[in-house]
Amino acid sequence: MRHISGINITDIVRNCFSNLGTYSSWNTGILTSIDFPNVITIGENAFNSCYNLSYANIPKVQIIKSQAFYYCLSLQSLFIPDISFIGYVAFVNTKLTEFVLGEVAPKMDYVVFGFPSAPVTRTITVKVPQGATGYGEIPNGYIGGDTSKNWGNAFRGMGWNPDRANMPMRPGSTDGNYDSNGFGTINYIMTGITLRIEYIP
Repeated sequence: MRHISGINITDIVRNCFSNLGTYSSWNTGILTSIDFPNVITIGENAFNSCYNLSYANIPKVQIIKSQAFYYCLSLQSLFIPDISFIGYVAFVNTKLTEFVLGEVAPKMDYVVFGFPSAPVTRTITVKVPQGATGYGEIPNGYIGGDTSKNWGNAFRGMGWNPDRANMPMRPGSTDGNYDSNGFGTINYIMTGITLRIEYIP
């Protein structure tokens, strides 16, 4: 089963397709593409360790929960213009270099690409429509040790979730608290990620 699709599916539940595939070694698997044109929510670990997943058609997704695409080693781009929330370590160990996002900047947990203790070195481009709000100045880039509190650095790992203002970044953890504006702590920024935010041509 290399391809999974479902036109009437709106929610993909926790662990639904995790580890899908037949493995001869740790980084192989048979699932290469998914097509869920009406899915709104992708649950925790939904595609965790689908190593060969390289194409995901999820244009109406609004919520991507924690570890949803963890270890999707072949995934390089996502078109998710309706996204409103991205969960904890959702994209760790992917090769994502391009995102198309929407008119309003999504909230996100911290370390969506992983912890600085396992550094990522990559240029990621985020494309948004003209008139988009919440992303800061556009076009703009976030490079190296820039630790200013803004959406770009939130995406690079700091996190930004006003719904959790002044609350722990992870319930039950000692990883720190979000501040009064919903920004996480600067020490989670992946300084090896160069982020470019630009308008869709």
